[in-house]
Amino acid sequence: MPLVESPIGDIIYFAFRLVLSGLVAAAAAICLRFAWQACRDHRPWRLAGAGGVLLAAACALSTYDAIDNVLLRPHDPVILSSWLWFFLFDLPLPILAFLLIAAWRVRNQALADLSRLSVTDALTGVLNRRGFLERAATSIAQAHRSGLPAVLIMFDIDHFKEINDGHGHAAGDEVLRNVARALLSAMRPGDLLGRLGGEEFAVLLYDSTVVAGVSIADRLRAHVRTDVAHPAGAGRQVTVSGGVAPAHGAFESETALSLALTIADKALYAAKREGRDRIVAAQAADAGAGSPVGVEVGPGAG
Repeated sequence: MPLVESPIGDIIYFAFRLVLSGLVAAAAAICLRFAWQACRDHRPWRLAGAGGVLLAAACALSTYDAIDNVLLRPHDPVILSSWLWFFLFDLPLPILAFLLIAAWRVRNQALADLSRLSVTDALTGVLNRRGFLERAATSIAQAHRSGLPAVLIMFDIDHFKEINDGHGHAAGDEVLRNVARALLSAMRPGDLLGRLGGEEFAVLLYDSTVVAGVSIADRLRAHVRTDVAHPAGAGRQVTVSGGVAPAHGAFESETALSLALTIADKALYAAKREGRDRIVAAQAADAGAGSPVGVEVGPGAG
């Protein structure tokens, strides 16, 4: 019997079943897509994958039920138990699936936010020490695999204790935020900035030599000098000193980063001793021995 000649109740049941099949199919597709994305991101995906498969099976069964009850057995009326099964068991299935998918998304967003906060400095918004070390090691490894050099710069705000003692910690916090903002605005895309602690910042330059790193570091130093206001007013300037060191390709990325931090730190304090507001870089030949004596760039050179 053609569908149009079926009793009105059978036609309504058939339509409801097809709508339900569409909802379940949509839920299955979302679950499987969610599982695929989770697998790519190396997150748990098997529960979502299994849910997608079960929902796809439920979609097939619902479609078969509509065809079997209405088209294959046109002379058997759809009885009350079929409607009860539809409303009490089958219809809640896609609703529960959509609610579960929404809960997964909220959970994953919360986990992503926690992960981001764990590697972000709350005051300045740049990477904290942990986040910088993790990202920098990865960047150095990528540079080494590509046969490219990497350079580390360490900056320290000059006379920062005087700012805190003379103008209060709120003023010091504002200087820290503005220094981070000034460094970020003058950095190249792909380079990393982190606050290692206190008034100390680090920049990792991807695909850069020490000579180029000195030029970039001095440009960043000059940018801080001109763009960051001192709490005392126009008569004073906020300045930074910097040390530059290569991240050696002869070592594993973590070792290269640790060595670069040590050398750049020594170069930084050499810049402090030599008058501040300047950049000092380790010579390539001396970097392996930890010597910070090398290129020096002072105020006005950038």
